[in-house]
Amino acid sequence: MTVLLTVNQLVDSRINLTSNTPITFTVKAGEVLYIVGANGSGKSTLLNLIAGILPTQNGVINAQPFFYCGHKTGLKPSLSIQDNINFRCAIYGKTTTEQTEVLSLFQLEKLKNRLLGSLSQGQQRQVALVSGVLSKRQLWILDEPFSNLDKQAQYIFKEQLNRHLQKGGAAIIAAHDFLKEEMSSYFELK
Repeated sequence: MTVLLTVNQLVDSRINLTSNTPITFTVKAGEVLYIVGANGSGKSTLLNLIAGILPTQNGVINAQPFFYCGHKTGLKPSLSIQDNINFRCAIYGKTTTEQTEVLSLFQLEKLKNRLLGSLSQGQQRQVALVSGVLSKRQLWILDEPFSNLDKQAQYIFKEQLNRHLQKGGAAIIAAHDFLKEEMSSYFELK
């Protein structure tokens, strides 16, 4: 299987490890790695290191081109849903032909001309996740993707994540919203 992410001998004082050994793992096509731990344990820091937002103190990270969605969506509240999606598609070099279908799946198609800032936090999170689905990037790096989502939106995104995995994609997810029994593999922080 194709390796989409390798983290090797990563040590960072901002991450509270459950053991004193450096962080080493790979994520292959078709896999999801969940990062679990208490608030403040370093889940977001680890994802920011992987995404290159923070510099590493020690270790090596190699990632295929990815879609990243952090706590803050990175979307512009003064733009419409449609304009935010168009901007993201331009960044990822993708056409917007699937927009209507994906926006409809997330029940956002009728709202596409509304300003993002006028939407609920859950709807704004959905717009960010739609960006990931449309990006066609094989690797998704997601920080608490289910925060502020209602049960229906969570279900829709889980379905999209499963389709992504079946098509050879992978994901690394910082999670509070999953039971360990639901997780195929996870890395736990203190």
